[in-house]
Amino acid sequence: MNIKVNPTQACRSDYIINKRKLIKKFNESVNIINLAKYEDFKKEKLDFFKNNIEEIGIYCLYNKNSVMYVGKSKRLKDRIKEQFIGSKDGETGRLKFSRLFLGVLKEEKNIGENIFNDLLENEKKKKVEEYLHIIYNCDNYLKIHFTKDHVQALVLEETLINYFQTDRGQCKYNAPPSKRETL
Repeated sequence: MNIKVNPTQACRSDYIINKRKLIKKFNESVNIINLAKYEDFKKEKLDFFKNNIEEIGIYCLYNKNSVMYVGKSKRLKDRIKEQFIGSKDGETGRLKFSRLFLGVLKEEKNIGENIFNDLLENEKKKKVEEYLHIIYNCDNYLKIHFTKDHVQALVLEETLINYFQTDRGQCKYNAPPSKRETL
């Protein structure tokens, strides 16, 4: 997965971020996990983050045909767990659903968040199983790239999403540009 972007820059009051260098580092990143099986991913993820203490960065869900989702986080380990393994609400103990989960439901099943929330529990469980089947197959991969700070992660995420949605019609599980916060 090699990406080419025009050499534009993003500025912050105290420094300039070169998008070309960010993309180059992302292309060179070798932190790739196969999503063949849910159980294997849980173990690999835990092993991966034991050896990597860095927390800030982006993650990219893709297969040989397209990039499906790009996300960023200040706490990458926690966000990846939330997006790909799931998490529970501390107060109620109910499953919390991620943006990726809701994006998959909307794109693949034409079910929005409100409709999903109105489903019976057994129907919700079916939708979760369908989600797991879409995400976890031998053709899907998760690329993890650490950045120096959250601003670089934000710039890289926005650059990748814009490139793949605008130029390639991909990133189908990310919100369209009109519904995302932009830089």
